[in-house]
Formats: sequence, C-alpha cells, structure tokens
Amino acid sequence: WLKIWDGRRRGSQVQDPNNLLAMASRLLLLGLGMAETAWASGIDPSIYASIFEMNQPMWSHLSEELQQLGLPAGAKILDVGAGPGEPSATILQSNPTLDVTCTDPQEGMVDKAKMRMKKKFADSAVDASRIQFAVASAEKLSASFPASTFDALTACFVLMFVDVPIALGEIGKVLKPHGHALLAIWDQVPFFKVNTEIVHAMWAEGVPDTHPEKANPPNFTLNPMSLSRTAFNTKGDMGELAKQAGFSVASVRDVAYPFALDSLEKLCYSSQILTNGVMPALAEATGKTEDDLRAEHCKRLEKALQGSSTMGQQSDGMWHFGVGEARVYTVRKERQSGEL
Repeated sequence: WLKIWDGRRRGSQVQDPNNLLAMASRLLLLGLGMAETAWASGIDPSIYASIFEMNQPMWSHLSEELQQLGLPAGAKILDVGAGPGEPSATILQSNPTLDVTCTDPQEGMVDKAKMRMKKKFADSAVDASRIQFAVASAEKLSASFPASTFDALTACFVLMFVDVPIALGEIGKVLKPHGHALLAIWDQVPFFKVNTEIVHAMWAEGVPDTHPEKANPPNFTLNPMSLSRTAFNTKGDMGELAKQAGFSVASVRDVAYPFALDSLEKLCYSSQILTNGVMPALAEATGKTEDDLRAEHCKRLEKALQGSSTMGQQSDGMWHFGVGEARVYTVRKERQSGEL
C-alpha cells in the first residue's frame, strides 16, 4: 500500500526515501497538508484533505490570539512551518489588515500554499496581495529575513520536530523588540500513543526471545509529543526553554479537538504513515511479511479503538481516534537570545 521508504511511483522520478518518510509523517502528525502522490506513492490526497482540515480549531485559535494582541494595520506576521498555507490563510481572513508571510522549509509545500490561497481568496474581499511566501526553515530564519522584521510570529506544531533552542533563537532574531510569538505544541496525541503501543506489542509478542534487540522495539521517526507533559517528552519544558531564549511567557492556553475519519480503513491507512517506517525491522525480526504485519496492525487497531469509550466508531458514524490536546504558548521577546 504505502512504501514510503521505496520512494517509487509509476511514471515518476525516484525520491530520497528518508525525505519522503519525514515529509509524509510530518504531514500526518501535524495535519500540515495534503500529500501529492509524487511524494509518497499511493497516498490518497482526499484523506490528507480530511486530516488537514481537522486542525481548523487551532488555526482559528491562533488567529483570535493575534487579534487580542491589538496589532495595528500593516503589522507584519511570520507564519513558520505553514505547510500548504495554514494558519496563514485563516489569519489573513480574520485579520485582513495584517501583512502575512507564509513559510515552509519545503518548496513543494510553499507551492501548494500559493495554489490554495489563490483558490481560497479568488472570490473574496480579502486582499490576497497581503500574503507573501518564502521557503524558510525555523532553524535558519535569520538567513531568510532581516533582524527585527516581524511584529508577531506563529509556529503551529513545528517546535516538536526541530532543535528548540536554535529555533527560538532564530525567532528572537527576526521578531521586533517586544514582539510576540504564538507557539503551538502537542501535549496529547492518541494517534501517536496508540500506534506506538500496538507496534511495541507486536514486537514483544512476535520477536523471538533470542533476538539481540528483543528489549528494544523500533520507534517512529518523528515524535509529536517531544515537548509534552508526558513520558514522551525528550526536549524539556516549553515555558522554560522560551525563558532561556530571552522570552517572557504571556499566556498558556489549551486547545483540544477530535481526530476522526469516516472509516476504519482510512484510520488504518493513515496510521501506516507512522508504522511503515518500522515495518522492515519488524518483518525481519518476526519473519512475517510486511503486508501480513500491516493487516495484523489494522486488526489490533480496531480492537484498541473499540475497547475505548472515547475512540472507535461513535454515534455520528465516524471512527474516532480520540482527542488531540495542544498547548499554545504566547511568548514576548524581552531580550535577544544570548544577551545578558
């Protein structure tokens, strides 16, 4: 079904498998966009569309928080890691007098954002010329923009996947003195936790005791909970990291919303964007084929979801994968990173 590590698509050029895996995982975990079939063979763009739009509550929240800052007309906003254009589009639609720069580290995502904006604002009163686009990385913002350029900045589900001190330092460089950054991170992601538990159980039950890595099940490439208040945290406390980088924490707000698709097949399908990265190791260790392991994973996923009162198929007919819980840190630049 989804051989991301192979990177082949009929009639297309072979891609770097590591880049494909990272891109597809990021798209799914962050809800950042709709994958093009040239990036990952066989991925249904309609599923990505559904996943992408699930994050509208967060985009709206970030837009509302920007409004509360009382920024003047013409204030410059930098949206870091916007994928195919969000929350940039929502920000401009709700704050039509702001100037928004939409960025992503991958040119393909920026191209997608341009097309999406053109369609979204084609018959709108919003002045689409107020949004600009740039290929830029959270860890190298000062290479793309002059110092003290932006009045405010948003980074929606970005910091979990980058070097946080470096990224915060770069954010501090491009923000104006006393500018604000709105930093959204995941705190609870049932999609990630449940799939991790299933893969670890498949490893524990299927790998012989004599295997040298029996006690070390494979983990997913990306960790959306690396800044969470859970055992999955590998990067530290977000608030403390911001303070160390020269910011004060103005507010911390929680935002929660459900992850749901209209069929179990689609949940299995989307989950494999995580699990396919570990399937080769699992197949080698268990002696099973990757196709058999995918089928087993889907059966285990159905059982796990149906065994929960908040997951599985609900009265609305949708298949729910729990509620994602995020935190938004609104931080204020007090000094440049590295200054005394």
